[in-house]
This record gives sequence, C-alpha cells and structure tokens, in this order.
Amino acid sequence: MGGPLRDRLARLAGRPRGRCLVVGGRWQVTVFQPVGALSFMALSVVLFSLGLYGALSRKSTVMVLMSLELMANAVNINLVALSRFSAPAEMTGQFFAVFSMVVSAAEIGLGLALVLALYRQRRTVEIDAMQELKG
Repeated sequence: MGGPLRDRLARLAGRPRGRCLVVGGRWQVTVFQPVGALSFMALSVVLFSLGLYGALSRKSTVMVLMSLELMANAVNINLVALSRFSAPAEMTGQFFAVFSMVVSAAEIGLGLALVLALYRQRRTVEIDAMQELKG
C-alpha cells in the first residue's frame, strides 16, 4: 500500500499520523498473558450450564439435541484443557475428545432420524408429542 492510503487508514483507526506512538515518542508494546487452565474451565462450565438449561427448558426436540451437543462440546473443551495443563506430552485428552466427537456425531444423527420419524408421523417436533408414541 502506498503512503497516502496507509495514512488515511491509520487516521480512520484513530492513530495519529499513522504511527503507533504513545506520549513521549515511545512505541506502545502490548503484552499478552498466556491463557490459564482456569479460563478454559470457566468457559467449559458456562457452556455446559447453558446446554443444561437449554436441554431442560426447551420443548422442541431439535433444540434439546442442540443443547446436548453444546454440553458435549463443553466436555471436549474440558478434556483438552486438562490434558494440556496436566500432561502436555501425552495426547490422551485429545484422543478422548476426538472419540467423544465421533460418538456425539452418531448421537446427533440418530436423534435427528428419530425427530424426522416423529415429524412424519405426528407433524410436530415437540417433546410432549413423544409421550403419545407409547404402544
């Protein structure tokens, strides 16, 4: 990019004259802290809680299946994070996460097949309609 275009883009970004300088003419240095295990655990707990709430409060079977998938992904994040921070040389957490993803994909496929069969029979995907399928 040429100089004039770069200056205009820098001004749009809020930088003075296209330079990343702070007061006194020193370069601004941004230091990123490494993400710790607690951050991954907190993310996993939040995702699992959202999935649990969705699975218990929704009436649509498709939404319940999506919530179960969210819970499975939270478990996968937890497995990989624990593996990374407890024994970084071993790949057991990653292997379990991949295995869990395969099982989860099979579960979703079977669940969607059941939902499709329910919809063809009852013209609804509500969980309350599944109680009528007895006998």
